[in-house]
Amino acid sequence: MKLHLIRHLPTEWNQRGILQGSRDIPILPPSAAMRARIAANQERIRDLAFDHILTSELQRTQQSAAAYDIHNFRVEPLLNELNFGPYEGRPKAEMIEELGAAWRERPRSITLGEAIVDFEARLLRFIEQYRSAETVLAFAHGRLMRALCSIAATGDVGRMNDYQIANNELLVLTFEAG
Repeated sequence: MKLHLIRHLPTEWNQRGILQGSRDIPILPPSAAMRARIAANQERIRDLAFDHILTSELQRTQQSAAAYDIHNFRVEPLLNELNFGPYEGRPKAEMIEELGAAWRERPRSITLGEAIVDFEARLLRFIEQYRSAETVLAFAHGRLMRALCSIAATGDVGRMNDYQIANNELLVLTFEAG
């Protein structure tokens, strides 16, 4: 499966460095720079025939798909962002400071609003569910995309904090059948 992932467009909380997680925060109106990136991403995916077009349950991914003029998506709960529990609505820097080395080096040992190992299991279910598809387009979230990058590279989410993914960034990951 070639998995084309687009991180949702920016929200006010993204701009302020606030963790959203499972909070249902809307996107901001796209700036000229975001509209230019949308056009560039649309060009990259223009000729692809997707077996599935997916969003999470959260409005920011659905609104991002609509900004791409894509309305024939299906909501896939497995694509919901990590639940950051008590850190949602707080600056990301506070969480990183409080969790320290465990967040950077041993994220699988952490439980927030969702245990990281449960988050990983959910993403592995997603991969398994769609693995037989040739091409999938998913509008998703930053932590989820970082975790999928880590899974693609190492088989687990342990290195998810090594990746930086901007809002409206398009990534392509490959997951082999079997």
